[in-house]
This record gives sequence, C-alpha cells and structure tokens, in this order.
Amino acid sequence: MKIQLTLPEKITTPNDKLSKVIFDPSDCSFEKGEVNILEKKFPWNYITYVEFEGNPLKKFSPYEREVAMSCFSLYEKDMRYVTTEHIFKNMVQDKGSRIGPKEDLMIRQSLEHLISSTVRIDLSALRKMNYKVDGDELYGSILPAKVVTGISVNGSRSRTVIHFLDESPLVTLAKIKNDQLITYRMLPIDSMKRTSHDRIALMNYARRRIEECRIHPKMRRVVTFDDIFKKNNIEGKGKQEKKRCRDFLIQCFEEWKQKGVIADYKTTKEKNKAHGYHSIEFSFQ
Repeated sequence: MKIQLTLPEKITTPNDKLSKVIFDPSDCSFEKGEVNILEKKFPWNYITYVEFEGNPLKKFSPYEREVAMSCFSLYEKDMRYVTTEHIFKNMVQDKGSRIGPKEDLMIRQSLEHLISSTVRIDLSALRKMNYKVDGDELYGSILPAKVVTGISVNGSRSRTVIHFLDESPLVTLAKIKNDQLITYRMLPIDSMKRTSHDRIALMNYARRRIEECRIHPKMRRVVTFDDIFKKNNIEGKGKQEKKRCRDFLIQCFEEWKQKGVIADYKTTKEKNKAHGYHSIEFSFQ
C-alpha cells in the first residue's frame, strides 16, 4: 500500500508551547568537536543536568526507552515517516514479524510520552572545558516527532504515521547515573525471532552493558541477574518467570558469542545456593 501523507502547513513540536528555544545545532559554534548527535561527536560526558518534565530519565519505563532507541535507529537510517509496525520490527530485528494489537497500543502510548517530554541541558560544564557556546541552556524534545495521518492513494485506508522532524535528538546516547550523564553507544538489538516487549528490554539492557564495558575497559565485565530484574520490573515476579528470563539472556549471550560481539561468556551461581544462576561474565577478543 502506497502512503500519501497529508501534513499541516506548519509542523510544530511540543516545545513550541513552552516559549523556549528548540535545539538547533546551527545556533552553537564549537572550537573543538561538533554538535552532531548522530555522528556521536557531541561531548556528552561534559553535560551535567538533564530534565524531562521535571523527572530524570529513569522515570521512563524500560519499554519506553526501547521505543526511543528504535526511533533513533530509524532516524539514523534516514527514515522520516514510519508506522508503529516499522518501530516494532526494528525493535525485534525481524522483518517477518507482524505487530499485534497489544504491541501497537504500547508503542503508541510510549510515543505519546516521549514526544510530549522535553529536555533541558545546562551548558556551564562545557564552558569550563573551553567550548564556545551561546546561551546558558539548550531546550529540545527527547523525540522530535509529529503524529500525522497517512492516506492510501485511493483514499480507502488511513494509518497513523510518525513524522520525525529534522531536529537532532538530544539524548540519543545519554543516560543518568548519580545525577551525572554517562555515555554509551547506541546499537540496534539482534534477535533471530519475534521477541515480546519485556524480553526486548532485557536484551537491550544486557547489550548496552557489553558496549559500556567495551568503551570503559576498567568496568567489570559481568551482568548480574538481580540488577537486571530490578531495573526491568521483574523483581517481584515468580520463580518460573525469572528462570525464563535467565534462560533467555543466556541464549542472547550464546547468540552474541556466535556473531563475534563477545569472545566468550560463563554463568556463575550465587554462593550458599544449590541452584539458580547469579550472573553472566563475558570477555572480548
């Protein structure tokens, strides 16, 4: 089905309602480095403060973060008009997957939250590092996008389409730890089969841990199951569900080993317990 897009004359972002300056890379000049998020040249480790409607990044659910990561990945591929099915297929990395009503609703709800959330960045730390920046703060949307209606050529069908605006996403590579931003590289997840939304969050968490350890060699190369369960809202679930999650993550590490993402891995058991894996240790070439 061909999509013919009907767009308003002027597309605005949620930030227009706030009477604040929307982030525009051309407004800032740097003596060293560039404000180019997608090329990963922006010095994120010097940014000191990020705010989303008064809430830190951790207030977003694991699934909402994965939806955002999928959108950023599609943006990098120069896709400007996507459906929830595009986003879902990119999340599970399986072109043959079909989005179900539940996943469609969850992605729509996540997009509503992400598009309506704003970010503020304090530039004082950049100035201390001898970067030349105009103004004290940058404002922008975490996901600069607009929901529009796509109409089929014969006019018989319409679909919801997400239009990514040509503004750089500000926090593609950032996350918060102890009120400070640390960086990681953004990678699409790999999966050989359709994966449920909760498994997607687990897989991405483990993959980002691997990439953080690759960037920071002094970090301990281990993924602890208890830590993953706490951060992905699995801690209070039953033993069978936790076992299924552990088995799934072990399967992911085996797949990553075969693909050369890691050299090897091993599972460790918790002390004083006769059964149950505690963590996965991994190594690089």
